[in-house]
Amino acid sequence: MTTQAKTQTDGGWGFWGTWGLAFLGFPIGGLAGQALTGGVTTVTGALLGGVATGAVLGATQWLALSRRLPLSPSWWVAATAGGMAVGLAGGVAPPASTLRRASPSLAQPAPGPSS
Repeated sequence: MTTQAKTQTDGGWGFWGTWGLAFLGFPIGGLAGQALTGGVTTVTGALLGGVATGAVLGATQWLALSRRLPLSPSWWVAATAGGMAVGLAGGVAPPASTLRRASPSLAQPAPGPSS
């Protein structure tokens, strides 16, 4: 009985307060990413900055969740860093329509063999 009562109280204000503090990983991670890349202006910079930001964010989230969930820190941090990197790079990458306007040869099909 005591184990069940403890599990129910684990989701109280203490947990949510810790989870709220984990959101400090966003600005701290953003500063780490900016320090690494000098700003996100290219896809490569976005990938590197996203990995740095995601790693810091993932670590703070893992610290908050590790008491409640059986999470592997390496997997959690890696997944968060990878997701942040891909998302940030996707936001910086120009859409395909912009690339076609900038280089009309990309919009044309490759020439076939001459008969």
